[in-house]
Amino acid sequence: ATPWLTIAGGLVLAVYRPDSFAVAWPILLLWGGSEAFSNWLDQPLPEDGLRIGPRDEALLRSSALRTWRFFREFSNEQENYLIPDILKEEGQLIAHRVSTTNLGLLLNARIAALDLGHLTVQEFITCTENTLATVRRLPKSHGHLFNWYDTQTLEAVGDPFLSTVDNGNLVCCLWTLKQACIEEWKRPIFRKELWTGIRDHARLIHELTSGKEARKAFRAIEDGIVKMGKSPYDWLGALPTLKQSAAALIESARPAAQSSDDLQWWLSELNLRLAELEKLTVQFAPWVSTKFRSLRAAPEQQAKWIAELSLATADGIYSEVVESLHGEVESSSQQGTAENTSRELLREALRASRDHAAQATAALSAIAAYCDELASGMDFALVYDAARKLITIGYDAAKGAASEHHYDLLASEARAAVFAGVAKGEIPQECWFHLDRSHVHYQGQTVLQSWTGTMFEYLMPSLWMKSSPGTLLERNMRSAVCAQQKYAARFSIPWGISESGCSLLSGDGHYHYFAFGVPALALHRPDEDRVVISPYSTFMSLMTGSYDALKNLQRLKKLGGVGTYGFYEALDFGPKMTLNRKRFTVVRSWMAHHQGMCLLSVANTLCDSSIQRRFHAEPQVAATERILHERATDSEALDASKPKRQLRSEALLADGQSVLSPSYWGVKDRTETTA
Repeated sequence: ATPWLTIAGGLVLAVYRPDSFAVAWPILLLWGGSEAFSNWLDQPLPEDGLRIGPRDEALLRSSALRTWRFFREFSNEQENYLIPDILKEEGQLIAHRVSTTNLGLLLNARIAALDLGHLTVQEFITCTENTLATVRRLPKSHGHLFNWYDTQTLEAVGDPFLSTVDNGNLVCCLWTLKQACIEEWKRPIFRKELWTGIRDHARLIHELTSGKEARKAFRAIEDGIVKMGKSPYDWLGALPTLKQSAAALIESARPAAQSSDDLQWWLSELNLRLAELEKLTVQFAPWVSTKFRSLRAAPEQQAKWIAELSLATADGIYSEVVESLHGEVESSSQQGTAENTSRELLREALRASRDHAAQATAALSAIAAYCDELASGMDFALVYDAARKLITIGYDAAKGAASEHHYDLLASEARAAVFAGVAKGEIPQECWFHLDRSHVHYQGQTVLQSWTGTMFEYLMPSLWMKSSPGTLLERNMRSAVCAQQKYAARFSIPWGISESGCSLLSGDGHYHYFAFGVPALALHRPDEDRVVISPYSTFMSLMTGSYDALKNLQRLKKLGGVGTYGFYEALDFGPKMTLNRKRFTVVRSWMAHHQGMCLLSVANTLCDSSIQRRFHAEPQVAATERILHERATDSEALDASKPKRQLRSEALLADGQSVLSPSYWGVKDRTETTA
């Protein structure tokens, strides 16, 4: 409206007060352009982006596929379609418990699999419906889910506690899932990612086998996908040839599969991927399936239908296909022949396609609605301390009171929960700006101070929340990664330190879990003075645009860091005093939330920030995201020199009212042991 008002005002002055117009036109020009200028100022700075070559992309896609297997295999009926917390390779030892963070990451892991082509929309809907049906049955309090549940009995584990951080993560995941369902309704049903996903499976089988025939079959699949054309119509036409090449690969791998359960699983999964793609064709585009007669419509028209086919456009396109069939009948002189019978079969298939599209639309809508309902029902005012302008660590449902411990650092995994509470209007914005922004200088890097100096604290919220270039959060993420790299370089080992399992075993046979970090970035010195490198830390650092992350993953893979379900939990180099870069223990387990972080990071990296994009599409997030645009500053007032840091740490520990209090960690450890 501003430009039009400016033009109107200028015309009035020019006609009736030309002398005044001569003086006013510069002011009118500035006023008229003010909106455009303001929008230009609000734009984020351009991002360099991470340039990924074919070798690195193959590593990321292969790692993502292995990681996805963890969720695909263990979110099953026995686990009530939830996900177990831990899987230890030795003895297949499983921790049958799930946190609300694990639950949220399971729901978002399926979005990542959908984006990468490792899952069809129909499978996505079925799996998600199964999990949400279980969620409806879980006991809750004040709209919140409890911190831990037994995946087999569905009872709350330990004290009935509502975790602020975990439920904040769950809200972020629910908003992301909600927007993914809304977006999926509009997306093309036949996307190239489905064929790329088949190539990923074939590549993994090729990696697990050796021999000339397997290599030849894989190359045939890879070449076929590269050369199959640019339109979905061409891709569907290439499906029979692709199936033949896949059959050759499977046949060549069968001898090796007799002694490898891992290979047998992937051969079965490749068959399933092809079957699901063919099923998708029959359900939504039967006129291009070999099970029905071909249309006589021009190939260009058919290509247009397939390219534009989505759940949103399906009804209109099916009407056009039926009209095309009707035209064939009118122009045909052979009434009542087998030709007409086949047309009638295709008409029946198209009626079924309408039903499939309507059912999928209704299912996506229902999932989105329940996500919104569940997220809206979690009241974060319950865990907000108005007197201190901070969030507490949670709510004790047994006592009916919020915890006396608080989160008070911006460099914390808790900022996702604070953001969610602010976006919902249940926590005032001042809570966000009340989070401490003290920083330290380490090896030329300026980094916000965290409690334990872990990648988890600095990077986990970025799975959902974008950080624009030049902002405090973006600079801090990059600086934290650089600081971790420089710290690990002292020992000539790979980098990426966070909270994770280590090689020490607990009484139940699982690995002990500690918050490892870079001491110079931390207010609190880690309890275990070990150097433990966790691959999931490197995966999250991909989102900072660091090419070093790709090189670090290649290095970890060479050190034997990859197993059946993706990268292992950690590489433990032992106590710092006796560290030898050539001696380490692989922590051979997988944790659900770390697996989820890996998978979401790859999706954000390879699929145009797909998880972040969905999260920011949520209206409540879009209305609040400006608080993420806080500019970086080097103000001395924020500096936390070592003496100041020590004094502050001692004060917080003595106070006992912060998440930094030892009493909090004692309670947390007891809760996790009980769980």
